[in-house]
Amino acid sequence: TLAQAPISGSQQKKQLYPFTDIPLYSSLSSTTTTTTTVTSRATTSLSVPCPRVEDAEDSDSEKDASYSRGDSHDEDDSDSESNSETENESCSPRRRRSSGRKHQQKDDKTEDENQANEKSKSRSRSRSRSRSRSGSRPRRSSRHRRSTLMCHRCGSRSVSKANESPSGSYVDIESEMSLSRRYADSFYRRISLFKVRSTKLSKWPELNYTIQTDLLKTMDFNCFEYTEEELLHCTWYIFHDLNVLRAFSLHPSTMHNFFMCVRYGYRANPYHNFYHAFSVLQFTYTVLVRTGVMSMLGLLDILALLIGCLCHDIDHPGNTNMFEINTQSDLARAHNDQAVLENHHAYCTFEILRDPRCDFLSPGKCNLMPMQVRQVRKMIIQAVLASYMTHLFYMCRKLNSCQAECAGLDMTKEEDRQFLLNVITHTADISGQVYPTPIAKEWEGRVVDEFKCQADRETSLGLPVAPMMQNLGDGYTRFKNHVNFIDFVMSPLWTGVVELFPPLVPCLQQLHLNRQHFANVLLQQQQQQQQQQQQSQ
Repeated sequence: TLAQAPISGSQQKKQLYPFTDIPLYSSLSSTTTTTTTVTSRATTSLSVPCPRVEDAEDSDSEKDASYSRGDSHDEDDSDSESNSETENESCSPRRRRSSGRKHQQKDDKTEDENQANEKSKSRSRSRSRSRSRSGSRPRRSSRHRRSTLMCHRCGSRSVSKANESPSGSYVDIESEMSLSRRYADSFYRRISLFKVRSTKLSKWPELNYTIQTDLLKTMDFNCFEYTEEELLHCTWYIFHDLNVLRAFSLHPSTMHNFFMCVRYGYRANPYHNFYHAFSVLQFTYTVLVRTGVMSMLGLLDILALLIGCLCHDIDHPGNTNMFEINTQSDLARAHNDQAVLENHHAYCTFEILRDPRCDFLSPGKCNLMPMQVRQVRKMIIQAVLASYMTHLFYMCRKLNSCQAECAGLDMTKEEDRQFLLNVITHTADISGQVYPTPIAKEWEGRVVDEFKCQADRETSLGLPVAPMMQNLGDGYTRFKNHVNFIDFVMSPLWTGVVELFPPLVPCLQQLHLNRQHFANVLLQQQQQQQQQQQQSQ
């Protein structure tokens, strides 16, 4: 064995925190950041193209993109008809008459097709009757399937045809049990990368700009300055830089498809959108490379953490769990009013993995054993469910009992490792207020916009409006709620997080600076209200 020289304290700190030379915030440090720019053509980590199964045409690629974003074929047809109508209004009378003839011929064709469909249905019915008379068992279509009905009063069960309306107080059990399935089907159709009539993959977006890789490791990274296509490449770089793709031999094209499906799975909400998902992922990446978490967790834990952060709010409807429960939506009934949205996010994550072209955990596309795949699934689900706000107080209590540098956590235990993953996911989920003040203001405005939309919906439905969503048009009420959120939610959590990860002390300092900014704005709003009251008197 070779004798190793003793390691000094500065060298040991450099090994534990390799990015101490790069400041976490440029505004909180006097030194300038020396970032290295990496172009897409210079490095293979950012320019790995998505292998295409078939070469798609330009028109087909546009249709694939619209279909993957959730536009159904009916909407496309209606848009094309509306466009044709607008063109007909601006054209000559002769062209109007010709277009009217075309529409009339189209209507005649649809009527003929409907008549032909009715005739074919009547023929199939007569054939099924003849088969039943001859003794052979007829093939039942979805229209003639049988369902079990249960009475609310006596609990008796009966069997009737599904197309017949149930009499009395009978409820279709099959329809009740398939609520989650129908909801998942609508979600999967919206995020699917494939059309009904073809099996061509969408193209991985090209990267024609320079990524500042060192900026991704700081809190100065502003995701709003980039497009979603550019953030997809940043997502790929984060997975590549943490050595997750190479360690588990994850298939590149499958990972590309998974990332694109996740992107399309997020709705166009003011706050809970793909930008929020990437912000959570980027904050987690910063924590991993800035602190000693990389030495405490294994690569399997890091893979589950990254997937959980990226998909923690997928298919978020833009409202709270209480709204789903009060409206008795299909989603709330499917999950029995228990962490409705968090359960749905975890469900949609693995709904994407059901597609073989997106399932990077399937055999042949990774070197994981079946037991490891089950372990990854378990960790992802628990990390996503930990983003529920009810887990905040438990995390704060346990963090306060832990000493600095994770002395109170035993990383050999699965429970403590999972708790660490949950803390990072939950902290990253509400990390918008530890970014620089301009970015924090942007996240605050988006949250307020989303709360306003839910308050309007609750008012129109006659439902009670949550206190934190009432009167948000008033500046004083808006900023008072935000300051209270920082004082009673953010500060207790970050106090324990800083004790766990000392290199994140600048984040707590930035949180105090942002709190002071919003407190000053609150004071200005209060003074304006007092002046208006004096003028009215």
